[in-house]
Amino acid sequence: MWKNYVTYIRKCFEILIEIGVLLMKKISSPIVFFSFYMALMLFQTSSGNMGTILALVTIAGTIVTAFFSKKVLINHFRLPIESALLLAFISIVGMTTLLRNMSVGDYIKLLAQILLCIIMHAMFVSSYQRHYIYWIFILSVTFYAICAIYSCIKMAGIRYVHSSIVILGTPIDPNFLGIPFVAGTVLLLNNVLNKKKTIISIFAYMVVVVAIVFTSSRSNLICWIISNGLLLVFYLSNNKVYRIQKLIYMILILVVAYLMFRYLSTSFSEQLERMTSFGDGSDNGRIELWERAIEAWENAPLFGHGIQGMYRIYGKATHNTYLQLLSETGIVGVLLMVGYLLNVLLKTFKSEKVYFCVMIGLMIQISFLDALDNRCVWVILSWFALLPKEKKLQNKN
Repeated sequence: MWKNYVTYIRKCFEILIEIGVLLMKKISSPIVFFSFYMALMLFQTSSGNMGTILALVTIAGTIVTAFFSKKVLINHFRLPIESALLLAFISIVGMTTLLRNMSVGDYIKLLAQILLCIIMHAMFVSSYQRHYIYWIFILSVTFYAICAIYSCIKMAGIRYVHSSIVILGTPIDPNFLGIPFVAGTVLLLNNVLNKKKTIISIFAYMVVVVAIVFTSSRSNLICWIISNGLLLVFYLSNNKVYRIQKLIYMILILVVAYLMFRYLSTSFSEQLERMTSFGDGSDNGRIELWERAIEAWENAPLFGHGIQGMYRIYGKATHNTYLQLLSETGIVGVLLMVGYLLNVLLKTFKSEKVYFCVMIGLMIQISFLDALDNRCVWVILSWFALLPKEKKLQNKN
């Protein structure tokens, strides 16, 4: 009997090794390291700062192996406009941070993520590798959504309706959780509309939506509706899809949406009530913080107060990445970073509309929180850096 178990385990290991070898033949080393970085996007722990250390290790592995890859444009001394904007931005931020004696650690974390993004902009990858990253993101988001739901159910009656959610033992701001969760719903809805792993995608979509509801975040709700709604608009305007198919899908979506709303309104009444209340006091003091950010910028209009400048001045976050950029990096930093985001937005529009919808949701979402150095934001931006500038180039690859 034991011999059978040993044989079975040995065969499992042999299969895993064969799968790993096959993957390495089709997936380059930088993409493997990047996929680990992506999979760890919500892994944060205060125990020895392992979350940050692992993130830096995977970033370093991606960058180092990319320099030995034959498909990195930087070896030919060419940089796309997006990389030039990021280089200018991080250089100015570094100068301001050092001159104002701000935290070097925060700057290094931001520098590492921007360097990774620059390297990804300089790489060529096959459609197979982009497909691999696509599913790594979906699987990771679904896994973290399950962890979030488990945490909220376990802490029922203890956790406030809108407070930190424990993921793998570490409390995380629910607004930040919404960044990958909202992006995941767009990708999963795209799978359903295009009949890709339909049953699995529907199940995963419902799991992620429940996790979004558990965050009780109004910004997450708004961005989920906008990004998913925009994807449906693109789908309905697609001339390649038959009208009868569009009609059937819309009826099914409306029925599912109605049933889901009935279920959420009864099972998650407190969360849904908070997410749909936009009366007095719903801004949670954000407007006052935005005014303070503008006041801080007026004292240093050109280059700002450096990384974490708002914390140093007021002891609180800005709750708006664009105003965070304004107060911490000045008008120069805002122009460079917004210029970069618009370039990426244009790139996604020309490449795949599903990524454009994700980018729209992301750009709206970061207007409600400080996400300049947020790992989930840079995971998505680094991923989209690998997209071709034109859809026809993707088909050719």
